[in-house]
Amino acid sequence: MPAKQTIVMRSIGRCALGFIQNYDSAKVMGITSKGLFLNTPNRHVLFLTSQPFRGPLTVNLPQPAPYLESFSSCAIVEITPNAIYMVDYSIEFIVSKSTQVYLSVDLKKTPLLLPDFQRRANRIRAALPDEPDSMIGWDQKTGTKLKDYIKKDDISGLVFALSEYIGRGSGLTPAGDDFICGFMLAMDCWGKILVPHVSFRQLVLNLQKVADQKTTSLSANLIACAAQGAADERIINCLLWLHSGQEDFSHIIEELQSYGSSSWQDTLRGIFAAVECICPV
Repeated sequence: MPAKQTIVMRSIGRCALGFIQNYDSAKVMGITSKGLFLNTPNRHVLFLTSQPFRGPLTVNLPQPAPYLESFSSCAIVEITPNAIYMVDYSIEFIVSKSTQVYLSVDLKKTPLLLPDFQRRANRIRAALPDEPDSMIGWDQKTGTKLKDYIKKDDISGLVFALSEYIGRGSGLTPAGDDFICGFMLAMDCWGKILVPHVSFRQLVLNLQKVADQKTTSLSANLIACAAQGAADERIINCLLWLHSGQEDFSHIIEELQSYGSSSWQDTLRGIFAAVECICPV
């Protein structure tokens, strides 16, 4: 066996760091052009990539990283509190003092100016395609129904209605799951400000149970992260722009377009669906 090669992680998401501190093994779940997915015994997912964008489940590695494409789906993966070790390849990815821990921005600490927020929401909504190639199926009737559930703090009704979207579509992150992630992110960011009476914690717990049963491991993990206000930094940057107007609008759109061919659109539709449900008319 060749000598062990040690590679220092550039950054690691908060959730990913928690996973490697609590497990001793994982399996290769999938290999894509963007990186490697690992699955722990309890279906927690880590994503190893050399791409620059950070996320709650992401381990960002130095560029270039040709070794990622060489890993086999049956590779043995050992985990320690500060490292991921690909045993068959003698490659170890470690957390060092130079490794950044990615934490999403807490927007709830920043004042929300509602007229400016709604103006920015309309501007970025206009950037979405008129005819979405999506499996979501959101309509005005559904929006009205959800508004009523929220007004009454009817968590059972909310869970039932939103559960219909979980698992809808195909791929590692079906369109309906991206939509739910956006909805949950918006509720975490602005729900306590605009609809403080809603039992958000109970909604989160029930939707996570549904996601664990109905959709992919990756989507279930992303929904759990979104419920805590955590997501890929391209989505977080968009939320920050919506909230406070920081960052350049064209740069926000450019970043979003690199976040999956349709995932960014479906996530934004979930954000806007929530905004329509919780914003005063």
